Amino acid sequence: MRHPHRHGCWATAARARKARTAGDLPVLVLPPPAAAPPGTQLLLGRSRAARIRFADPTVSRRHAVLHRLDDGGWLLTDLASTHGTRVNGRAIRTGAALHDGDQLQLGPATRVTVRT
Repeated sequence: MRHPHRHGCWATAARARKARTAGDLPVLVLPPPAAAPPGTQLLLGRSRAARIRFADPTVSRRHAVLHRLDDGGWLLTDLASTHGTRVNGRAIRTGAALHDGDQLQLGPATRVTVRT
């Protein structure tokens, strides 16, 4: 089941829980290590295959992927998206570790706050 979020963001309930807001940004709650063991990958994008879906047309179908690391953290990698991916305002190319409270931007308009 998918839940609509503010600013056109869609996320599957099983993987990202229902979003809450942090200031004016929706919150993307990432699954805990028990629900997503090391090696888990979550696709972000507009594609129906994406585990975390966004309705914004400037988000690529296969925009980025989250990788669960051995230490329980998350690594975000852009998949050569058309409009790019930013973490805390900085463009990522090869990957960026995500931390609680980071602000993630997919394309020019879609922004969420990450909760781990």
